[in-house]
Amino acid sequence: MSTSTGKPISLPTINEVEGYKTTEALIKFLGDQNIGLDDDDLKILREQKLVGEVLLSLNVDELMRAGLKLGPAKKISTWIEKIKGEGQDTDAKDQKIKELEEKLITLQREKIATSSSSTTKRRFSDLDNYEEEQQRNVKKIRDYLPPSSFALINNLIKYHDKDKQLLIHRPPECVGPPVQVYNDVFNQFLRDYHNKDLEMGKEHYQWTLELIYEMAKMYQNESERSKKFREKFRQLFGEELKIIRLDDDSSNDGTLECNYHSLSVLRLLAEIKNEIGTGKCDPTTQAGVSYAKYYTQEKNEELLKQCNWPSFILCLAGPWVCILGAVYVEKPIVDPLTDFIPLIPTNIRDHAERVARLFKALCLGVNRLKEYYGSLDAPSNPQNSQRFFPYPNQYKQQDITIEFTYEKKLIDQPDKLLWKAITKDRREIVVKFTWRYNQRAHELCSEIGKAPKLLHVNKEVVDGFYMVVMDYVKAKPLYNCGSSLSHDECKTVFEDIEEAISKLHKENIVFADLRDSNILVNKSQGQYQGMLIDFDWAGEEGIECYPSFMNHEYINWPPGAEDRKKLSREHDTHWLKLLKSKYLGDSVDLE
Repeated sequence: MSTSTGKPISLPTINEVEGYKTTEALIKFLGDQNIGLDDDDLKILREQKLVGEVLLSLNVDELMRAGLKLGPAKKISTWIEKIKGEGQDTDAKDQKIKELEEKLITLQREKIATSSSSTTKRRFSDLDNYEEEQQRNVKKIRDYLPPSSFALINNLIKYHDKDKQLLIHRPPECVGPPVQVYNDVFNQFLRDYHNKDLEMGKEHYQWTLELIYEMAKMYQNESERSKKFREKFRQLFGEELKIIRLDDDSSNDGTLECNYHSLSVLRLLAEIKNEIGTGKCDPTTQAGVSYAKYYTQEKNEELLKQCNWPSFILCLAGPWVCILGAVYVEKPIVDPLTDFIPLIPTNIRDHAERVARLFKALCLGVNRLKEYYGSLDAPSNPQNSQRFFPYPNQYKQQDITIEFTYEKKLIDQPDKLLWKAITKDRREIVVKFTWRYNQRAHELCSEIGKAPKLLHVNKEVVDGFYMVVMDYVKAKPLYNCGSSLSHDECKTVFEDIEEAISKLHKENIVFADLRDSNILVNKSQGQYQGMLIDFDWAGEEGIECYPSFMNHEYINWPPGAEDRKKLSREHDTHWLKLLKSKYLGDSVDLE
Protein backbone atom coordinates (compact mmCIF):
# COMPACT_ATOMS: atom_id res chain seq x y z
CA MET A 1 0.00 0.00 0.00
CA SER A 2 1.21 3.49 -0.74
CA THR A 3 2.45 6.10 1.74
CA SER A 4 1.68 9.81 1.66
CA THR A 5 4.32 11.82 -0.16
CA GLY A 6 4.56 15.26 -1.61
CA LYS A 7 5.52 18.81 -0.65
CA PRO A 8 5.87 19.70 3.04
CA ILE A 9 2.69 21.04 4.61
CA SER A 10 2.77 23.90 7.13
CA LEU A 11 2.18 22.86 10.73
CA PRO A 12 -1.40 23.10 11.96
CA THR A 13 -2.20 24.97 15.16
CA ILE A 14 -3.19 23.28 18.40
CA ASN A 15 -6.71 24.64 18.02
CA GLU A 16 -6.90 23.21 14.52
CA VAL A 17 -5.93 19.71 15.68
CA GLU A 18 -8.25 19.91 18.70
CA GLY A 19 -11.04 20.81 16.28
CA TYR A 20 -11.12 17.25 14.94
CA LYS A 21 -13.86 15.83 17.18
CA THR A 22 -14.39 12.53 15.34
CA THR A 23 -11.96 9.71 14.66
CA GLU A 24 -12.63 9.60 10.90
CA ALA A 25 -12.04 13.33 10.50
CA LEU A 26 -8.77 13.08 12.43
CA ILE A 27 -7.54 10.06 10.43
CA LYS A 28 -8.26 11.77 7.11
CA PHE A 29 -6.46 14.87 8.37
CA LEU A 30 -3.39 12.85 9.42
CA GLY A 31 -3.34 11.08 6.07
CA ASP A 32 -2.93 14.47 4.38
CA GLN A 33 -0.13 15.72 6.64
CA ASN A 34 2.80 13.92 4.95
CA ILE A 35 4.13 12.77 8.31
CA GLY A 36 5.17 9.48 6.72
CA LEU A 37 2.34 7.28 7.96
CA ASP A 38 1.12 4.35 5.90
CA ASP A 39 -2.30 2.70 5.81
CA ASP A 40 -1.43 0.24 8.59
CA ASP A 41 -0.38 3.07 10.91
CA LEU A 42 -3.61 4.98 10.25
CA LYS A 43 -5.61 1.82 10.82
CA ILE A 44 -4.06 1.36 14.28
CA LEU A 45 -4.90 4.96 15.18
CA ARG A 46 -8.44 4.47 13.92
CA GLU A 47 -8.87 1.41 16.15
CA GLN A 48 -7.94 3.50 19.20
CA LYS A 49 -10.86 5.87 18.41
CA LEU A 50 -8.67 8.94 18.82
CA VAL A 51 -9.83 12.54 18.45
CA GLY A 52 -7.65 15.62 18.05
CA GLU A 53 -7.23 16.66 21.67
CA VAL A 54 -6.38 13.11 22.77
CA LEU A 55 -3.79 12.71 20.02
CA LEU A 56 -1.98 15.83 21.22
CA SER A 57 -1.55 14.28 24.68
CA LEU A 58 0.28 11.15 23.52
CA ASN A 59 3.99 10.40 23.76
CA VAL A 60 6.13 7.78 22.01
CA ASP A 61 5.55 5.08 24.64
CA GLU A 62 1.79 5.55 24.61
CA LEU A 63 1.71 5.46 20.81
CA MET A 64 3.71 2.23 20.80
CA ARG A 65 1.42 0.70 23.43
CA ALA A 66 -1.44 1.55 21.10
CA GLY A 67 0.19 -0.68 18.49
CA LEU A 68 2.47 1.56 16.40
CA LYS A 69 6.06 0.62 15.63
CA LEU A 70 8.86 2.85 16.89
CA GLY A 71 9.34 4.63 13.53
CA PRO A 72 5.80 5.96 13.02
CA ALA A 73 5.37 6.54 16.77
CA LYS A 74 8.45 8.77 16.78
CA LYS A 75 7.27 10.63 13.67
CA ILE A 76 3.92 11.44 15.27
CA SER A 77 5.52 12.37 18.59
CA THR A 78 7.96 14.75 16.88
CA TRP A 79 5.11 16.27 14.87
CA ILE A 80 3.08 16.80 18.07
CA GLU A 81 6.06 18.39 19.84
CA LYS A 82 6.55 20.83 16.97
CA ILE A 83 2.88 21.83 17.12
CA LYS A 84 3.05 22.31 20.87
CA GLY A 85 6.25 24.34 20.61
CA GLU A 86 4.32 27.36 19.45
CA GLY A 87 4.60 29.26 22.79
CA GLN A 88 2.05 27.67 25.10
CA ASP A 89 2.43 28.38 28.80
CA THR A 90 4.22 25.34 30.29
CA ASP A 91 2.13 24.98 33.44
CA ALA A 92 -1.14 25.33 31.56
CA LYS A 93 0.11 22.91 28.92
CA ASP A 94 1.09 20.29 31.54
CA GLN A 95 -2.29 20.59 33.21
CA LYS A 96 -4.01 20.18 29.84
CA ILE A 97 -1.93 17.09 29.06
CA LYS A 98 -2.77 15.59 32.43
CA GLU A 99 -6.47 16.10 31.81
CA LEU A 100 -6.24 14.60 28.34
CA GLU A 101 -4.26 11.59 29.59
CA GLU A 102 -7.08 10.88 32.01
CA LYS A 103 -9.55 11.10 29.12
CA LEU A 104 -7.42 8.69 27.08
CA ILE A 105 -7.42 6.15 29.91
CA THR A 106 -11.20 6.40 30.05
CA LEU A 107 -11.47 5.94 26.28
CA GLN A 108 -9.18 2.90 26.36
CA ARG A 109 -11.19 1.33 29.17
CA GLU A 110 -14.40 1.91 27.26
CA LYS A 111 -12.87 0.30 24.16
CA ILE A 112 -11.79 -2.77 26.12
CA ALA A 113 -15.21 -3.05 27.76
CA THR A 114 -17.10 -2.92 24.45
CA SER A 115 -14.78 -5.00 22.26
CA SER A 116 -15.89 -8.48 21.22
CA SER A 117 -13.84 -11.52 20.27
CA SER A 118 -14.98 -11.30 16.65
CA THR A 119 -13.50 -7.82 16.27
CA THR A 120 -10.43 -8.15 18.50
CA LYS A 121 -7.18 -7.64 16.63
CA ARG A 122 -3.66 -8.84 17.26
CA ARG A 123 -0.66 -6.82 16.27
CA PHE A 124 1.48 -8.46 13.62
CA SER A 125 4.98 -7.09 13.15
CA ASP A 126 6.44 -5.81 9.90
CA LEU A 127 8.51 -8.29 7.89
CA ASP A 128 11.80 -6.75 9.05
CA ASN A 129 10.80 -7.23 12.69
CA TYR A 130 9.49 -10.81 12.66
CA GLU A 131 12.85 -12.05 13.94
CA GLU A 132 12.97 -9.39 16.64
CA GLU A 133 9.46 -10.18 17.81
CA GLN A 134 10.29 -13.86 18.10
CA GLN A 135 13.46 -13.06 20.05
CA ARG A 136 11.51 -10.87 22.48
CA ASN A 137 8.94 -13.62 22.86
CA VAL A 138 11.61 -16.24 23.58
CA LYS A 139 13.20 -14.10 26.31
CA LYS A 140 9.86 -13.54 28.03
CA ILE A 141 8.82 -17.19 27.92
CA ARG A 142 12.17 -18.29 29.35
CA ASP A 143 11.40 -16.15 32.41
CA TYR A 144 7.92 -17.64 32.85
CA LEU A 145 7.12 -19.89 35.77
CA PRO A 146 7.12 -23.66 35.11
CA PRO A 147 4.05 -24.71 33.07
CA SER A 148 2.17 -26.27 36.01
CA SER A 149 2.51 -22.99 37.95
CA PHE A 150 2.11 -20.58 35.05
CA ALA A 151 -1.18 -22.23 34.00
CA LEU A 152 -2.80 -21.59 37.40
CA ILE A 153 -5.54 -19.03 36.90
CA ASN A 154 -4.04 -16.41 39.24
CA ASN A 155 -0.71 -16.55 37.41
CA LEU A 156 -2.38 -16.52 34.00
CA ILE A 157 -4.18 -13.32 34.96
CA LYS A 158 -1.00 -11.85 36.44
CA TYR A 159 1.37 -12.65 33.57
CA HIS A 160 -0.36 -13.83 30.40
CA ASP A 161 -3.32 -11.44 30.54
CA LYS A 162 -0.74 -8.64 30.42
CA ASP A 163 2.00 -9.97 28.12
CA LYS A 164 -0.09 -12.10 25.74
CA GLN A 165 2.94 -14.02 24.49
CA LEU A 166 1.08 -17.29 23.86
CA LEU A 167 -1.56 -17.48 21.14
CA ILE A 168 -3.80 -19.95 22.98
CA HIS A 169 -7.17 -18.25 22.27
CA ARG A 170 -7.32 -16.78 25.78
CA PRO A 171 -7.80 -13.89 26.37
CA PRO A 172 -9.81 -13.43 23.13
CA GLU A 173 -7.18 -11.33 21.35
CA CYS A 174 -4.60 -14.14 21.66
CA VAL A 175 -5.55 -15.79 18.38
CA GLY A 176 -3.22 -16.54 15.50
CA PRO A 177 -3.80 -17.95 12.02
CA PRO A 178 -4.91 -21.61 12.10
CA VAL A 179 -2.02 -24.04 12.42
CA GLN A 180 -3.09 -25.92 9.29
CA VAL A 181 -1.88 -23.03 7.10
CA TYR A 182 1.64 -23.58 8.47
CA ASN A 183 2.06 -27.31 7.89
CA ASP A 184 0.15 -29.87 5.85
CA VAL A 185 0.41 -32.53 8.56
CA PHE A 186 -2.47 -30.82 10.38
CA ASN A 187 -4.62 -30.83 7.25
CA GLN A 188 -3.99 -34.54 6.77
CA PHE A 189 -4.87 -35.20 10.41
CA LEU A 190 -8.19 -33.35 10.06
CA ARG A 191 -9.05 -35.14 6.81
CA ASP A 192 -8.27 -38.53 8.35
CA TYR A 193 -10.22 -37.75 11.50
CA HIS A 194 -13.33 -36.74 9.54
CA ASN A 195 -13.00 -39.50 6.93
CA LYS A 196 -15.62 -42.15 7.74
CA ASP A 197 -13.94 -44.45 5.21
CA LEU A 198 -10.54 -44.26 6.94
CA GLU A 199 -8.96 -47.70 6.82
CA MET A 200 -8.73 -49.31 10.27
CA GLY A 201 -8.18 -53.01 10.92
CA LYS A 202 -9.76 -55.28 13.53
CA GLU A 203 -6.78 -54.84 15.85
CA HIS A 204 -7.34 -51.08 15.95
CA TYR A 205 -11.05 -51.45 16.70
CA GLN A 206 -10.22 -53.85 19.54
CA TRP A 207 -7.60 -51.46 20.88
CA THR A 208 -10.15 -48.61 20.82
CA LEU A 209 -12.67 -50.58 22.89
CA GLU A 210 -9.98 -51.47 25.42
CA LEU A 211 -8.87 -47.83 25.69
CA ILE A 212 -12.46 -46.66 26.27
CA TYR A 213 -12.92 -49.35 28.93
CA GLU A 214 -9.73 -48.39 30.78
CA MET A 215 -10.22 -44.62 30.58
CA ALA A 216 -13.84 -44.81 31.81
CA LYS A 217 -12.59 -46.33 35.08
CA MET A 218 -12.10 -44.28 38.25
CA TYR A 219 -8.50 -43.83 39.40
CA GLN A 220 -7.30 -42.74 42.82
CA ASN A 221 -4.68 -40.39 41.42
CA GLU A 222 -3.10 -39.01 38.27
CA SER A 223 -0.17 -41.41 38.24
CA GLU A 224 -2.50 -44.45 38.07
CA ARG A 225 -4.49 -43.01 35.16
CA SER A 226 -1.30 -41.87 33.45
CA LYS A 227 0.29 -45.32 33.82
CA LYS A 228 -2.70 -47.07 32.23
CA PHE A 229 -2.96 -44.54 29.38
CA ARG A 230 0.77 -44.78 28.63
CA GLU A 231 0.47 -48.59 28.40
CA LYS A 232 -2.34 -48.34 25.85
CA PHE A 233 -0.48 -45.58 23.98
CA ARG A 234 2.64 -47.75 23.63
CA GLN A 235 0.55 -50.61 22.19
CA LEU A 236 -0.79 -48.43 19.36
CA PHE A 237 2.13 -46.12 18.62
CA GLY A 238 4.92 -48.60 19.22
CA GLU A 239 6.77 -45.98 21.27
CA GLU A 240 6.97 -44.88 24.89
CA LEU A 241 5.74 -41.47 25.96
CA LYS A 242 9.02 -40.14 27.30
CA ILE A 243 8.97 -37.70 30.22
CA ILE A 244 11.70 -35.10 29.74
CA ARG A 245 13.06 -32.40 32.04
CA LEU A 246 13.72 -28.93 30.62
CA ASP A 247 16.32 -26.28 31.46
CA ASP A 248 14.07 -24.76 34.14
CA ASP A 249 13.59 -28.21 35.77
CA SER A 250 9.97 -28.37 34.60
CA SER A 251 8.68 -31.60 33.08
CA ASN A 252 5.61 -32.89 31.26
CA ASP A 253 3.54 -36.05 31.12
CA GLY A 254 5.23 -37.44 28.06
CA THR A 255 6.63 -36.64 24.63
CA LEU A 256 7.40 -38.27 21.33
CA GLU A 257 10.58 -36.79 19.88
CA CYS A 258 12.46 -37.51 16.69
CA ASN A 259 15.79 -36.53 15.20
CA TYR A 260 16.33 -33.42 13.15
CA HIS A 261 19.85 -34.37 12.09
CA SER A 262 21.75 -34.40 15.43
CA LEU A 263 19.03 -32.52 17.36
CA SER A 264 15.82 -33.65 19.05
CA VAL A 265 12.47 -32.06 18.18
CA LEU A 266 8.88 -32.64 19.28
CA ARG A 267 6.27 -34.64 17.40
CA LEU A 268 3.82 -34.95 20.26
CA LEU A 269 3.50 -33.61 23.80
CA ALA A 270 1.04 -35.06 26.34
CA GLU A 271 -0.58 -33.50 29.39
CA ILE A 272 -2.65 -35.73 31.68
CA LYS A 273 -5.00 -34.92 34.58
CA ASN A 274 -6.79 -37.54 36.65
CA GLU A 275 -10.17 -35.83 36.20
CA ILE A 276 -11.56 -32.55 34.90
CA GLY A 277 -10.95 -30.04 37.68
CA THR A 278 -8.03 -31.83 39.28
CA GLY A 279 -4.58 -30.34 38.91
CA LYS A 280 -5.97 -26.80 39.43
CA CYS A 281 -5.44 -25.70 35.82
CA ASP A 282 -6.53 -26.25 32.23
CA PRO A 283 -4.39 -29.04 30.71
CA THR A 284 -4.48 -27.42 27.25
CA THR A 285 -2.97 -24.20 28.63
CA GLN A 286 -0.34 -26.10 30.59
CA ALA A 287 0.55 -28.12 27.50
CA GLY A 288 0.81 -24.95 25.40
CA VAL A 289 3.27 -23.46 27.88
CA SER A 290 5.22 -26.74 27.92
CA TYR A 291 5.52 -26.64 24.12
CA ALA A 292 6.76 -23.04 24.26
CA LYS A 293 9.20 -23.82 27.08
CA TYR A 294 10.62 -26.76 25.11
CA TYR A 295 11.66 -24.57 22.18
CA THR A 296 12.83 -21.58 24.24
CA GLN A 297 15.53 -23.58 25.99
CA GLU A 298 18.94 -22.01 25.33
CA LYS A 299 20.12 -25.13 23.51
CA ASN A 300 17.31 -24.59 20.98
CA GLU A 301 18.02 -20.91 20.32
CA GLU A 302 19.45 -21.52 16.84
CA LEU A 303 16.89 -24.25 16.17
CA LEU A 304 14.05 -21.71 16.17
CA LYS A 305 15.63 -19.93 13.20
CA GLN A 306 15.20 -22.94 10.92
CA CYS A 307 11.54 -23.95 11.11
CA ASN A 308 8.22 -23.29 12.86
CA TRP A 309 8.38 -26.74 14.52
CA PRO A 310 4.91 -28.24 14.14
CA SER A 311 3.83 -30.65 16.85
CA PHE A 312 0.70 -32.39 18.08
CA ILE A 313 -0.48 -31.96 21.66
CA LEU A 314 -2.61 -34.56 23.45
CA CYS A 315 -4.55 -33.48 26.53
CA LEU A 316 -6.31 -36.03 28.71
CA ALA A 317 -8.52 -35.02 31.67
CA GLY A 318 -10.20 -38.06 33.16
CA PRO A 319 -11.88 -39.87 30.25
CA TRP A 320 -11.89 -36.73 28.07
CA VAL A 321 -9.30 -36.25 25.33
CA CYS A 322 -8.48 -33.32 23.05
CA ILE A 323 -5.91 -33.04 20.25
CA LEU A 324 -4.26 -29.71 19.47
CA GLY A 325 -1.68 -28.51 16.97
CA ALA A 326 1.20 -26.16 17.73
CA VAL A 327 3.68 -24.11 15.70
CA TYR A 328 6.23 -21.50 16.75
CA VAL A 329 6.17 -18.38 14.56
CA GLU A 330 6.59 -14.89 16.07
CA LYS A 331 4.78 -16.37 19.04
CA PRO A 332 3.71 -19.94 19.75
CA ILE A 333 0.29 -20.75 18.26
CA VAL A 334 -1.68 -23.56 19.91
CA ASP A 335 -4.90 -24.51 18.12
CA PRO A 336 -7.49 -27.11 19.12
CA LEU A 337 -7.96 -29.56 16.25
CA THR A 338 -10.77 -31.38 18.06
CA ASP A 339 -13.13 -30.73 20.93
CA PHE A 340 -12.84 -32.70 24.18
CA ILE A 341 -14.07 -36.18 23.27
CA PRO A 342 -15.31 -38.59 25.97
CA LEU A 343 -13.55 -41.96 26.15
CA ILE A 344 -16.60 -43.67 27.62
CA PRO A 345 -18.83 -46.54 26.46
CA THR A 346 -22.12 -45.45 24.91
CA ASN A 347 -24.89 -47.03 22.86
CA ILE A 348 -24.07 -44.72 19.96
CA ARG A 349 -21.88 -46.69 17.54
CA ASP A 350 -20.71 -43.55 15.73
CA HIS A 351 -19.08 -42.40 18.96
CA ALA A 352 -16.72 -45.38 19.17
CA GLU A 353 -15.97 -44.98 15.44
CA ARG A 354 -15.03 -41.36 16.10
CA VAL A 355 -12.63 -42.33 18.90
CA ALA A 356 -11.07 -44.98 16.66
CA ARG A 357 -10.54 -42.45 13.85
CA LEU A 358 -9.11 -39.91 16.29
CA PHE A 359 -6.28 -42.15 17.44
CA LYS A 360 -5.68 -43.61 13.98
CA ALA A 361 -5.38 -40.08 12.57
CA LEU A 362 -3.05 -39.08 15.40
CA CYS A 363 -0.86 -42.15 14.89
CA LEU A 364 -0.59 -41.37 11.18
CA GLY A 365 0.08 -37.71 11.99
CA VAL A 366 3.03 -38.23 14.32
CA ASN A 367 4.55 -40.65 11.80
CA ARG A 368 4.19 -38.02 9.06
CA LEU A 369 5.94 -35.50 11.31
CA LYS A 370 8.85 -37.92 11.66
CA GLU A 371 9.06 -38.10 7.86
CA TYR A 372 8.75 -34.31 7.60
CA TYR A 373 11.62 -33.63 9.99
CA GLY A 374 13.71 -36.28 8.28
CA SER A 375 13.24 -34.48 4.96
CA LEU A 376 14.45 -31.07 6.16
CA ASP A 377 17.87 -29.77 5.21
CA ALA A 378 20.57 -29.63 7.86
CA PRO A 379 20.63 -26.49 10.05
CA SER A 380 22.27 -23.58 8.31
CA ASN A 381 23.60 -20.24 9.48
CA PRO A 382 21.15 -18.08 7.49
CA GLN A 383 17.76 -17.93 9.14
CA ASN A 384 14.73 -19.17 7.25
CA SER A 385 12.39 -16.16 7.03
CA GLN A 386 9.65 -18.27 5.41
CA ARG A 387 9.04 -20.08 8.70
CA PHE A 388 6.79 -17.19 9.73
CA PHE A 389 4.43 -17.77 6.80
CA PRO A 390 2.00 -20.40 5.45
CA TYR A 391 3.45 -23.53 3.89
CA PRO A 392 1.74 -23.32 0.43
CA ASN A 393 4.35 -21.57 -1.69
CA GLN A 394 3.22 -22.37 -5.22
CA TYR A 395 0.12 -22.45 -7.39
CA LYS A 396 -0.86 -23.79 -10.80
CA GLN A 397 -1.65 -21.53 -13.73
CA GLN A 398 -2.41 -23.22 -17.05
CA ASP A 399 -0.54 -26.36 -15.91
CA ILE A 400 2.52 -24.28 -15.04
CA THR A 401 3.72 -24.34 -11.43
CA ILE A 402 4.40 -20.82 -10.13
CA GLU A 403 6.58 -20.62 -7.02
CA PHE A 404 6.53 -17.62 -4.71
CA THR A 405 8.04 -16.21 -1.52
CA TYR A 406 6.03 -14.52 1.22
CA GLU A 407 6.90 -10.97 2.24
CA LYS A 408 4.42 -9.89 4.92
CA LYS A 409 0.94 -10.20 6.37
CA LEU A 410 -1.28 -7.49 4.94
CA ILE A 411 -3.96 -7.02 7.58
CA ASP A 412 -3.47 -6.97 11.34
CA GLN A 413 -6.44 -9.17 12.17
CA PRO A 414 -6.23 -12.88 12.99
CA ASP A 415 -9.41 -13.60 11.02
CA LYS A 416 -8.02 -11.93 7.87
CA LEU A 417 -5.62 -14.48 6.40
CA LEU A 418 -4.03 -12.28 3.77
CA TRP A 419 -0.34 -12.20 2.82
CA LYS A 420 1.72 -10.32 0.24
CA ALA A 421 4.13 -12.47 -1.75
CA ILE A 422 6.35 -12.27 -4.82
CA THR A 423 6.92 -14.86 -7.54
CA LYS A 424 10.28 -15.88 -8.95
CA ASP A 425 9.70 -13.60 -11.93
CA ARG A 426 9.06 -10.68 -9.49
CA ARG A 427 5.29 -10.55 -9.86
CA GLU A 428 3.66 -9.14 -6.72
CA ILE A 429 0.70 -11.22 -5.56
CA VAL A 430 -1.73 -11.56 -2.67
CA VAL A 431 -2.31 -14.99 -1.11
CA LYS A 432 -5.54 -15.32 0.82
CA PHE A 433 -7.13 -18.13 2.81
CA THR A 434 -10.87 -17.88 3.41
CA TRP A 435 -13.65 -20.29 4.38
CA ARG A 436 -15.95 -18.99 1.60
CA TYR A 437 -15.25 -17.41 -1.80
CA ASN A 438 -17.12 -16.65 -5.01
CA GLN A 439 -14.68 -17.25 -7.84
CA ARG A 440 -17.21 -16.40 -10.56
CA ALA A 441 -17.97 -12.97 -9.06
CA HIS A 442 -14.27 -12.13 -8.84
CA GLU A 443 -13.64 -13.25 -12.42
CA LEU A 444 -16.55 -11.18 -13.77
CA CYS A 445 -15.22 -8.02 -12.16
CA SER A 446 -11.62 -8.79 -13.06
CA GLU A 447 -12.58 -9.21 -16.74
CA ILE A 448 -13.62 -5.54 -16.90
CA GLY A 449 -10.72 -4.28 -14.77
CA LYS A 450 -12.84 -3.71 -11.67
CA ALA A 451 -11.02 -6.19 -9.43
CA PRO A 452 -7.42 -7.41 -9.10
CA LYS A 453 -6.64 -10.17 -11.59
CA LEU A 454 -7.55 -13.56 -10.15
CA LEU A 455 -4.73 -16.07 -10.68
CA HIS A 456 -5.73 -19.19 -8.76
CA VAL A 457 -8.42 -20.66 -6.48
CA ASN A 458 -8.04 -24.02 -4.74
CA LYS A 459 -10.05 -25.63 -1.94
CA GLU A 460 -7.88 -28.73 -1.60
CA VAL A 461 -4.73 -27.23 -0.07
CA VAL A 462 -5.73 -26.11 3.44
CA ASP A 463 -8.54 -27.99 5.17
CA GLY A 464 -11.64 -25.84 5.51
CA PHE A 465 -10.26 -22.92 3.48
CA TYR A 466 -10.06 -21.69 -0.07
CA MET A 467 -6.58 -20.63 -1.17
CA VAL A 468 -7.02 -17.55 -3.38
CA VAL A 469 -4.16 -15.97 -5.35
CA MET A 470 -4.54 -12.62 -7.10
CA ASP A 471 -2.43 -9.73 -8.34
CA TYR A 472 -1.27 -7.24 -5.73
CA VAL A 473 -2.55 -3.75 -6.50
CA LYS A 474 -0.83 -0.66 -5.12
CA ALA A 475 -4.00 1.03 -3.93
CA LYS A 476 -5.78 2.34 -0.87
CA PRO A 477 -9.18 1.46 0.56
CA LEU A 478 -11.73 4.17 -0.14
CA TYR A 479 -12.06 5.14 3.52
CA ASN A 480 -8.36 6.07 3.59
CA CYS A 481 -8.37 8.39 0.60
CA GLY A 482 -11.85 9.86 0.28
CA SER A 483 -10.77 13.26 1.62
CA SER A 484 -7.82 13.48 -0.78
CA LEU A 485 -9.96 12.94 -3.89
CA SER A 486 -11.70 15.74 -5.73
CA HIS A 487 -15.43 15.43 -6.31
CA ASP A 488 -14.83 14.44 -9.95
CA GLU A 489 -12.18 11.86 -9.00
CA CYS A 490 -14.50 10.37 -6.41
CA LYS A 491 -17.30 10.31 -8.96
CA THR A 492 -15.07 8.35 -11.37
CA VAL A 493 -14.36 5.79 -8.67
CA PHE A 494 -18.07 5.27 -8.03
CA GLU A 495 -18.79 4.96 -11.74
CA ASP A 496 -16.35 2.04 -11.81
CA ILE A 497 -17.98 0.43 -8.77
CA GLU A 498 -21.46 0.87 -10.24
CA GLU A 499 -20.26 -0.79 -13.45
CA ALA A 500 -18.91 -3.74 -11.47
CA ILE A 501 -22.09 -4.13 -9.42
CA SER A 502 -24.21 -3.88 -12.58
CA LYS A 503 -22.11 -6.63 -14.17
CA LEU A 504 -22.71 -8.88 -11.16
CA HIS A 505 -26.43 -8.16 -11.02
CA LYS A 506 -26.82 -9.10 -14.68
CA GLU A 507 -25.47 -12.52 -13.71
CA ASN A 508 -27.87 -12.63 -10.72
CA ILE A 509 -24.97 -12.24 -8.28
CA VAL A 510 -25.10 -10.02 -5.18
CA PHE A 511 -21.80 -8.61 -3.88
CA ALA A 512 -23.32 -8.36 -0.36
CA ASP A 513 -20.52 -6.62 1.59
CA LEU A 514 -20.23 -3.32 -0.26
CA ARG A 515 -18.59 -1.26 2.48
CA ASP A 516 -15.87 1.31 1.75
CA SER A 517 -13.27 -1.08 3.21
CA ASN A 518 -13.94 -3.39 0.23
CA ILE A 519 -13.46 -0.67 -2.39
CA LEU A 520 -9.91 0.05 -3.56
CA VAL A 521 -8.85 3.31 -5.17
CA ASN A 522 -6.04 2.81 -7.67
CA LYS A 523 -4.28 5.47 -9.74
CA SER A 524 -3.19 4.32 -13.18
CA GLN A 525 -1.79 6.60 -15.89
CA GLY A 526 -2.98 9.64 -13.96
CA GLN A 527 -6.55 8.36 -13.70
CA TYR A 528 -8.22 7.19 -10.50
CA GLN A 529 -10.01 3.85 -10.69
CA GLY A 530 -12.34 1.98 -8.37
CA MET A 531 -11.97 -1.75 -7.73
CA LEU A 532 -13.86 -4.31 -5.66
CA ILE A 533 -12.05 -6.70 -3.34
CA ASP A 534 -13.20 -9.42 -0.93
CA PHE A 535 -15.70 -11.62 -2.77
CA ASP A 536 -16.19 -13.88 0.26
CA TRP A 537 -19.88 -13.11 0.69
CA ALA A 538 -20.90 -12.73 -2.95
CA GLY A 539 -23.52 -15.20 -4.12
CA GLU A 540 -26.61 -15.93 -6.17
CA GLU A 541 -29.56 -13.70 -5.33
CA GLY A 542 -32.35 -15.41 -3.44
CA ILE A 543 -30.38 -18.66 -3.21
CA GLU A 544 -27.25 -18.04 -1.19
CA CYS A 545 -27.25 -16.44 2.25
CA TYR A 546 -25.30 -14.07 4.44
CA PRO A 547 -22.95 -15.81 6.87
CA SER A 548 -23.74 -16.20 10.53
CA PHE A 549 -22.05 -14.04 13.19
CA MET A 550 -22.32 -10.77 11.27
CA ASN A 551 -21.12 -7.67 13.09
CA HIS A 552 -24.32 -5.84 13.99
CA GLU A 553 -22.75 -3.94 16.87
CA TYR A 554 -20.64 -1.59 14.75
CA ILE A 555 -22.14 -1.91 11.26
CA ASN A 556 -25.57 -0.73 10.14
CA TRP A 557 -26.46 -3.32 7.52
CA PRO A 558 -29.24 -2.71 4.99
CA PRO A 559 -32.72 -3.82 6.08
CA GLY A 560 -32.98 -7.58 5.58
CA ALA A 561 -29.20 -8.14 5.52
CA GLU A 562 -29.02 -10.49 8.48
CA ASP A 563 -27.31 -13.69 9.54
CA ARG A 564 -28.25 -16.59 7.22
CA LYS A 565 -30.86 -14.53 5.37
CA LYS A 566 -31.04 -14.61 1.56
CA LEU A 567 -28.89 -12.20 -0.48
CA SER A 568 -30.68 -9.40 -2.33
CA ARG A 569 -29.40 -6.94 -4.94
CA GLU A 570 -31.36 -4.25 -3.08
CA HIS A 571 -28.73 -4.48 -0.38
CA ASP A 572 -25.98 -3.58 -2.89
CA THR A 573 -28.11 -0.66 -4.07
CA HIS A 574 -28.57 0.47 -0.47
CA TRP A 575 -24.80 0.49 0.10
CA LEU A 576 -24.15 2.41 -3.12
CA LYS A 577 -26.62 5.12 -2.16
CA LEU A 578 -25.15 5.37 1.32
CA LEU A 579 -21.54 5.59 0.10
CA LYS A 580 -22.35 8.12 -2.62
CA SER A 581 -24.08 10.25 -0.03
CA LYS A 582 -21.01 10.06 2.21
CA TYR A 583 -18.34 10.72 -0.42
CA LEU A 584 -20.20 12.70 -3.10
CA GLY A 585 -22.77 14.49 -0.99
CA ASP A 586 -25.63 12.98 -2.99
CA SER A 587 -29.05 13.20 -1.42
CA VAL A 588 -30.18 9.75 -0.43
CA ASP A 589 -33.50 8.04 0.09
CA LEU A 590 -32.96 4.68 1.77
CA GLU A 591 -36.64 3.80 2.08
